[in-house]
Amino acid sequence: MKGRNMTKHLAPLALAVSLLLTSCGGGAKAATMHLRRSEGRVSVSDGEGKDLEPAENLGLYSGYGVDTRSESYAWIDLDQVKLTKLDQDSEIEIKKEDKHLEIQVLSGSLFFNVTEPLEGDETMDIRTSNMIVGIRGTCGWVVLSEDKDQLSVYLLEGKVRCEADGEKETVRAGEMAVMTEDGQITVEEFSAADVPSFVMEEIEDNDDLIEAILEDSAMDLTGGGDGDASGEYGDVPGEYAEALAEIDGEILYTEMVDFEADGNPELLVLHTRNNERTSELFAVSIYRAGPDGVDDLYLSTPQFSSRGTFSLVESGGRMYLETFRQTHNEVDYRAYHYSYDGPIGEKDGDRPSWSGDDRDWGMLYSISRSESANPYTGGMGYRILYNIYNRGREGICTAEEYEEIYGKFSRVKVLAYSPDGESLIIAPEPSEVEDILEPAVLGEPEEGTLPTDGDRTVLAGTVGRYTYNEVLALQGENDPNAGYSDPSQVFLLILLDTPQAVTARSGDGLSSYEREATMIDVTFAAGLEQYEGQHVVFSIDPRETWWPSDTSLPLGEPSTDNVHVLE
Repeated sequence: MKGRNMTKHLAPLALAVSLLLTSCGGGAKAATMHLRRSEGRVSVSDGEGKDLEPAENLGLYSGYGVDTRSESYAWIDLDQVKLTKLDQDSEIEIKKEDKHLEIQVLSGSLFFNVTEPLEGDETMDIRTSNMIVGIRGTCGWVVLSEDKDQLSVYLLEGKVRCEADGEKETVRAGEMAVMTEDGQITVEEFSAADVPSFVMEEIEDNDDLIEAILEDSAMDLTGGGDGDASGEYGDVPGEYAEALAEIDGEILYTEMVDFEADGNPELLVLHTRNNERTSELFAVSIYRAGPDGVDDLYLSTPQFSSRGTFSLVESGGRMYLETFRQTHNEVDYRAYHYSYDGPIGEKDGDRPSWSGDDRDWGMLYSISRSESANPYTGGMGYRILYNIYNRGREGICTAEEYEEIYGKFSRVKVLAYSPDGESLIIAPEPSEVEDILEPAVLGEPEEGTLPTDGDRTVLAGTVGRYTYNEVLALQGENDPNAGYSDPSQVFLLILLDTPQAVTARSGDGLSSYEREATMIDVTFAAGLEQYEGQHVVFSIDPRETWWPSDTSLPLGEPSTDNVHVLE
């Protein structure tokens, strides 16, 4: 997976890193330094800490400091052939003695592009504390983490040697190294999608540099020079610019995600959508660039009910999207619903895992757990219901099946969080969502012994009157007949203490079968209104109890008008 959120606000760390970069020919001395230009709020101070007014081609000397605020940048040139660019929210200090020049990074990120190398007796170091990047002729950028214990170096051209606490590694063009304070060095490849916008801006109009990078690292950055999307939409490869421009709404978040772990990442986009017909907090789109252009693979509008999260999850080495929504009244009812979306086809299987034509992407599983407790009877009215949906199966499932599916996925990161079902927080801090990632459950049901009533089925539950919306909330489902159902309907239901196996006739009346039920629809049974709000032990006649033959409410639950109240 390649993420698109690059770390900023970097700080010094106690490690030593020495990077020796290959030269590109020529010769020049690092003798003069200038603040070539600045953008936004940029501060300059001299060796005594006195503030200076930033100006074009302002001379810089030993002890001078430069820092940038949000959406602000500073360009420093050295002998006109060595350029550094200070990213937003970054700070450096310059030190120079004879032919030895240091740029000390105090926080933030720094781009460098040295077109002509230093002579043998000259040095130019980008450093922070005891970490040193020795520049001789190359192009790339450095990123220092906020927690002060990690430095990342990205090379677009040339090669470097990294050293951290005595450990050494060679890093070549197209690779990045992550170095930690304890001397660990991790080297891996990165892609054009990982080039941040502040770096891409310095490359996209430089055809010679783009060609040199392509030749040295095989990384094609031509998208940046022809409608690159990174500046307007975040750090997104340029081939997606047209697709993003067609989104009718605000883009909230982008990330390149290799959903199939095949080395060809897709673009994940969270965005608003101008839709006056339905209520939605945000929408999710998936795009994939290929030889024939960009395919629109997926569009969804997650719903959060009372509150919920939208996350990137992993299962079996592949990435999926998880929508979690919670419905609750804080006292006696809670419902938890998880849905998992992703490429449906099997990797390397007969069916293609992606297709822009048939959109071979969608919901793999939908599972829910609903809990309710009757306040009139304490634990006696408590019940737990599990539901499942996957391709080919829909209905009630066991707790073991629910946990098996839930256990298939591990959360990588939370991308969006709604604390109330009406507002949205993008990329929340872990502390903001930890209280709902492990939902609390109500107490365990009390068990009792039920009487018998001949060959009738004896059950226990609580009688209640429920509106159309209350039934939907109770089942944690949306009405599949929305727009056609009568929202003024009122139902008389007996909510069972625990899910029970019930035998009833099929909708066509030709057969009977057993299935698990969580409630009995007794709307048309005579004389039960007097028990409303009460816990009852009752019996039903299997020959006069019916499983639904359609998707009317309550979904998938039996109904009867033949009820004996026993106690």
